[in-house]
Amino acid sequence: QGGYQTAIVGKWDVGMATPVHTPLGRGFDESLIYFEHKNDFWSFGLMQSGCLDETNATYTHLIDLWDTDAPADLEALGASNGDYHEEYLFRDRLLNVVN
Repeated sequence: QGGYQTAIVGKWDVGMATPVHTPLGRGFDESLIYFEHKNDFWSFGLMQSGCLDETNATYTHLIDLWDTDAPADLEALGASNGDYHEEYLFRDRLLNVVN
C-alpha cells in the first residue's frame, strides 16, 4: 500500500510452528532464512543434536535454508556444490533487494 517491500535474510528466531509464524506469515514479502538454532554455513544442513546420527557421530543432512515460502533452490542460488558460504548468499539477496 505504501509502495515499499519488506525482506529478511539470515536466522529467523521468531517461531515456525505454523505458516503464520514464518516471515511470509508475519508480513515479509520475501525472505532467505534458516529456522533452527545452528546450521552448517557451507552445506546449509541442520546441526542440532537431535539430528546427530549416534552410530557415526555425524549430522543427518537435512537442509535448513528457505526462500520465502519454500525450500531454497540451491542450484538456482549457485550454492549446490557446498562451495559458497551462507553469509554470501544472504549478502547477495540483500543486494538484490535494495537494487
